[in-house]
Amino acid sequence: MLYKSTNSSTGYKGVAKRGNQFQVQFAGEYIGIYGTAKKAAAAYAKKHNEKEAEKAEVKAAVAAAIAAAKAEVKAAAVAKKNTPLNKALAKEAKMEEELATLKEHIKKLTLDAVDDAE
Repeated sequence: MLYKSTNSSTGYKGVAKRGNQFQVQFAGEYIGIYGTAKKAAAAYAKKHNEKEAEKAEVKAAVAAAIAAAKAEVKAAAVAKKNTPLNKALAKEAKMEEELATLKEHIKKLTLDAVDDAE
């Protein structure tokens, strides 16, 4: 795909006429001189596509690195959660919760027994 431009006298993005030849620049980088505007535009398109492919590779690498980092953090959290100390603390918290529930039941039963006695 050639990149057309209404701002360029050659009709192509990145292509400028130099005498009877056509010079190509991409993002300020000199690409070369070609005999026709169409060949110059093709060189621009090639460079553009190469840069887009590089960007896609970088994005994929970044996404893979982020995914790996997230997996590592998750694995570390799971490993930390499964330590004997954390298991014991979780068990203790559960027992305290059950004890509080039992105390509430005893209190209710005691109040019910007092009400029945009256």
